[in-house]
Amino acid sequence: MKKYLQCFMTPKLRPFFTFIIVLLFNTSNYSQIHEVFDYPSIVEGDNTYLCSNLFIDHNGFIWYATKDWLVKDFGNSKKYIPLKFSRSINLPARVNAFFQDKDANIWVLTSLGIYIINYNDYSVKLLQPGIIENNTAYDVYISIVQQQNGTIWVSTYQNYILEIKNNTLINSYKVDQNTTDRFLLNLNKNDDVVIVGETKVFTIKNNKLEFVADKKFEEIFISLTSPKNNVRTKKGFIQYNDKKIPYSYYPKIDMYKISFEDGNFNTFTANRLNNLNFFIEGNHISTIHKNYIWSQKFEYKNQQWYLKDLFKIKLKVNIQSITEDSFNNYILTSNANQIHKVRKELKFYESYLKDSLSNISTRAIISDSKNNLFVASYAGLFKIDSVGNTQNISNDLYNKDIYTFLRKNDSLIWNSSDCHFRESNFLKNTFHNLEQKEMEVHNSKIRSLTHKNSTQIWIGTTDGLYVFDKKTENFTNHNELNKNYSLKDVPINDILQLPNGQVWFGTSNGAYKYNIKTKKVIHYSNKSKTHKIPHSIVLDIHKDKYNTIWMAGDKGLVSINDKGTTNQYVTKDGLVNNTTCSLIETDKHLWVATYDGISRVTLSKNNRQFSNYLKGNEFNHSSSYKLNDSTLMFGSTNGVYKIYTHKVSERHLSQKIIPVSLKTYQKDKDSIIEQFNLKSLKSIELEYDANYFEFKFALNKSFNHTKNNFSYKIEGLTNSWISLGSRTVIRQYGIPPGKYVLKVKGINEEGMKSINELSIPFTVSQIFYKTTAFILTAILLILASIFLIIYRIKSRYKKEKNLKSDIRELKIKALTMQMNPHFIFNIINNIQSDLILKSTININDYIHAFSNLLRTTMNMTTANTISLKNEIEYLEAYVKLQEYRLNNNFSHKIDVINHTDNTDMDTIKIPCMLLQPIVENAILHGLEQKKGPNKLLKITFTINENIEISIEDNGIGRKKNIDTSTHDTPHAMGLMKTRVGLRNELKKNKITIQIIDLITNNTPIGTKVLFKIPYK
Repeated sequence: MKKYLQCFMTPKLRPFFTFIIVLLFNTSNYSQIHEVFDYPSIVEGDNTYLCSNLFIDHNGFIWYATKDWLVKDFGNSKKYIPLKFSRSINLPARVNAFFQDKDANIWVLTSLGIYIINYNDYSVKLLQPGIIENNTAYDVYISIVQQQNGTIWVSTYQNYILEIKNNTLINSYKVDQNTTDRFLLNLNKNDDVVIVGETKVFTIKNNKLEFVADKKFEEIFISLTSPKNNVRTKKGFIQYNDKKIPYSYYPKIDMYKISFEDGNFNTFTANRLNNLNFFIEGNHISTIHKNYIWSQKFEYKNQQWYLKDLFKIKLKVNIQSITEDSFNNYILTSNANQIHKVRKELKFYESYLKDSLSNISTRAIISDSKNNLFVASYAGLFKIDSVGNTQNISNDLYNKDIYTFLRKNDSLIWNSSDCHFRESNFLKNTFHNLEQKEMEVHNSKIRSLTHKNSTQIWIGTTDGLYVFDKKTENFTNHNELNKNYSLKDVPINDILQLPNGQVWFGTSNGAYKYNIKTKKVIHYSNKSKTHKIPHSIVLDIHKDKYNTIWMAGDKGLVSINDKGTTNQYVTKDGLVNNTTCSLIETDKHLWVATYDGISRVTLSKNNRQFSNYLKGNEFNHSSSYKLNDSTLMFGSTNGVYKIYTHKVSERHLSQKIIPVSLKTYQKDKDSIIEQFNLKSLKSIELEYDANYFEFKFALNKSFNHTKNNFSYKIEGLTNSWISLGSRTVIRQYGIPPGKYVLKVKGINEEGMKSINELSIPFTVSQIFYKTTAFILTAILLILASIFLIIYRIKSRYKKEKNLKSDIRELKIKALTMQMNPHFIFNIINNIQSDLILKSTININDYIHAFSNLLRTTMNMTTANTISLKNEIEYLEAYVKLQEYRLNNNFSHKIDVINHTDNTDMDTIKIPCMLLQPIVENAILHGLEQKKGPNKLLKITFTINENIEISIEDNGIGRKKNIDTSTHDTPHAMGLMKTRVGLRNELKKNKITIQIIDLITNNTPIGTKVLFKIPYK
């Protein structure tokens, strides 16, 4: 924690600092520069005036009190915190001190109580109701400190010292009960509590109040840090200019008592006492009086203390309080309604030519061997000697419009004055104009000069490129670079000649890379497809020690590395301004002059860091010069600046973007609610009909928040970063439902990036009928309905199909049953014929065979299929009966050809009564009617993937049978075809039947019927 002494309206330090003020009134401004930022007025609504000193918390945000509120000021936004006092009062309670404890909570000491404010949710708690509240002995709380062990000490106006731990009062001490004093608390370097009053000093050790010393009104106690192992003398003096300030050292508290015993205060000095305020931290002290600020430092050298003046600042208004932010190195002051920030910074530059009644816009800058600077401007040619004296050395009209310089030797300089080219010796003040017959001088204005080689000079003009020969003093037009590229009428702003024979031209049409030997040209422009750069105008080109080409122009800063990769840097990357005009390289940095200040860029390729200086100054093209790595010159529209690079402070700020508040619409409360406790904010959830939010944030530890630069994007909604400028609020309306990520990044006023990038996911819910769950449920219901409908249709179809199948099966069985009686009828007729014509013995054999055949036939009546083996046996029995009936006047042959392995004919099933009608037909209508011998019935079964059955007879043939027959198609044959048709309707694998008439020499010789029956 900081160990400091801050006084407000307290008289004990006034004599000493009044003495300092009297001395300072006779001193001049010291070697520092100071950027002053006048904070916007705190007057806003009910806020009317300050009722406290200022306080800076660990994030660099300012706290103060007005008559109505405590205010935490984030810069662009504020948090107002009301305090509810325990007693009604007519006047606002004064806040005497702010303090931030180790848990980051803010303690507020008022004339009516001690309040603790939670840093995250801003909840306010009055400390220990019933112990401090309504206890008039503890009224008016003045000062507060916290030891390393967490113990907090508070002093009161009634000389009480309160010891508080874990927000609980554990002890109290009464100091000098016979004297009313204002005791301020301090911690020395040993973390001891030191109690400094107006007349006495105490300390508390081992839970005991110990007296240290008496003091006078004109004496103060202060902790000073001296070199290690230094033996401190108990008495001595502090040397301040020609004055000596006495002191005494008290080892018990490790503090110095500093005395001013003169006492001869004049009326002028006495009138300042009541307005005096100061701030002490370490060995530094800052003091204010009216509209003055002084900063001083105690230094210990050669066994002697010195008080050194650092700077004095005069503001436009009177100020009443002061504090310091040591991290950002600035002083914070205030009056009744305004806050001022003053940056302390070592003076790193000097300015010249700024005292004229009118601004002097400078152009070319160069120096001679005696470190005299020559600065060209439209007001003439100026000489600035080594001690800073300036002189206008213009002696003719041509010296009033010089645009660029080029050194010839130690004393001679090539220079141009718009349309003229000359050789000048500024030391002797002599000039030699050169004829320019080859140049179109009536239109051309020279803008750049560069050595091409030892004998020639490149000259860039507003209408093209020329070469000047130093020996012949001739000018040559060099606009035609090759057959494809010409610089005629192209303004050439800068020329960079490289040792390898390559030259770069920065023009108002991009940049050209030109190889002098091969005449190869590469044109970089914003219209090129292969070598694209953002610039349309290139004002300056530079090659650094890493072989990176840098270009300044109208679209920021561009780099092209040795591999050809192009990068652009603009304000969002930290550049101070997007119009860059001049480049200078030092050991570690590239300095970039712009139209609004100077940026310093690290040359390291790993991480480009920007720092910005001299903001508010517009710098000129071709107006920069490097004396050495430590001294740079930059010309502006109002004088010239000499920058001492080794004096530029190295700032390593670790600034973070801090969420401030989130404003959303809450349905349950039917109002817009602003939420400030965002520490645990992980995501934002918005309803589809309340898809609005307002998000505020701040960059902590900022000096001038109005010059910060922020950008944001919403992943899933915007593809690119959107610039906010210095604004720190994002408002979004009508966001479509979906999941998004809000990202915010920032750059401070000096071009340094914040160390973090805010990333907050948020979701806008979908209206219920558009939600994924609802859509999926609806789809599932629709699919289920479709499935149910299809299932019912299929079930009905299957049922109908089964019914149809059953009907067909019944039809087949019915047909089969019709075939059986037909077959039986034929057999009975045969028996009848045999009874009449044949013997009884033959009839008995016939009836026996018939009974076996009839038994098989009856079995087929109840079955749809029969095994192939049984079918063959059945046909064998049937054919034998027919042979017997016809007295064996024909023969038969049944063959089985099996082309498969391990196929059991018992397992092969074929339809019943399918082959018998064909066999019967072959015998009755083919063989029986044929006369003569050698009648043959041949039946062949071939087993492949299907059963192929061939029934062949050598009877009279179908044609002859039809001609001689008086009957219709045999009844059994017709039934068989009907059965096959019905069966094929039920099965995917069809049975095919083919009837072939066997003919030789147009004579029928029989009939062949082929079956193909699937069995798998």
